[in-house]
Amino acid sequence: MEGLATICCGFAWCACPLRPESQHQTVATKVELDPLHQLNNSVRALVKRVTPSVVQVLVTGYGPVEGSGGNTNLVLGRQQSLGSGLIIDAEGYIVTNAHVLRGAHRVQVKIPAPASDQSTDGSLGGGRGRTMDARIIGSDPDIDLALLKIEAVGLPALP
Repeated sequence: MEGLATICCGFAWCACPLRPESQHQTVATKVELDPLHQLNNSVRALVKRVTPSVVQVLVTGYGPVEGSGGNTNLVLGRQQSLGSGLIIDAEGYIVTNAHVLRGAHRVQVKIPAPASDQSTDGSLGGGRGRTMDARIIGSDPDIDLALLKIEAVGLPALP
């Protein structure tokens, strides 16, 4: 009878759920193999790599504003727009959308602070970084792209 009890206990032990540390390892392995988690990790890696090259484009200009009776063609007023851009050359060339520059009188670019000076999220929203005047090198509204130039060197350009 004692042998039967030992065998029953052995079967019961085998049928029990995995021990917590083994269970954790199995879950971690499943997460690493899960396509959704793989995609998420890939996107995180891409964002981390690209973020230092992303800038804000601040535009001040003049354009049609809402007049009385809904007529927008007769009244011009000061407008501001905000967009994003990408540093494509360490010498200060930046690509942005052409529609952001429509009616531009003044264009400025906000460059993120170097990684050692930033918060952990690396965003421009925290007010860190520097703002520089930019000039429009060219713009093509048909493909909605524009090229800007700022007077800076050693910028984190996206390869």
